[in-house]
Amino acid sequence: MHEQFAERCRLAVECGFELLQKKEGVWWEDDGHPMELPDRVRLRPLPEVGNDAFASVIARCMIGTLDRIDEVKVAEYGTRGWADIQLTDYVTPQDARSWVLVETWAGDPVGFVGLSACDEEATGTISHIGVVPEERGRGYVHELLVTLNVLARDRGFRGLLPDVDVLNVPMLAALELAGHHAGGRPWHRWS
Repeated sequence: MHEQFAERCRLAVECGFELLQKKEGVWWEDDGHPMELPDRVRLRPLPEVGNDAFASVIARCMIGTLDRIDEVKVAEYGTRGWADIQLTDYVTPQDARSWVLVETWAGDPVGFVGLSACDEEATGTISHIGVVPEERGRGYVHELLVTLNVLARDRGFRGLLPDVDVLNVPMLAALELAGHHAGGRPWHRWS
C-alpha cells in the first residue's frame, strides 16, 4: 500500500485529482518502561459516559480543528453530526472502552481520545483526539497522549500508528513529546 507513493501521487495529479490532505504517519512503540495515567484528569470510557454526552464533547473539539478532513466533514454534517457519525461508524464493540472522555476532577470536559485497533497485528491507532477550545494551550494534549499510550499497552498493542495532518503542527509537536516519532508512513487524501 505504501510502496512508490510518490509515483502514485504523480499519477493521481495527472488523472485530475486534487490533493485534499497530506498526513504524516507517526509511530509509538511500547518500550516496556513504567507508565502512569495522568493524575490531573479523570478518565471515563464511552460505555460509562454514553454516546450523547461523548458526542457533545467531540463536537466542541471540532471547533477550530486543524485537520482538513474534519473541516470538510464539519462543513458537510455540522460539528454534532460529524461527532455522531464518528461514534456510530468508527467505534467497534472491541474499541468502546478505549474511547475515553477526559475531564477535570470537577467534571468539566477537557477533551477525548479514541483508540482503535489497526489493521496491523498488535498495533493500534488514534482514531480521533481533541481538546475543547477553552482548555487548549494548557498542556492537556500531553495527558491525552499519555492516556493513549497506557490504553494501548493495556489492550496489548505493541505500538501505535496514527496519522496527523501535516498542517497540524501543534499536534505533531505534542506527539513527539509523548514519545511518538514522525516518519511512520506518508498518507494522502484525494478529492
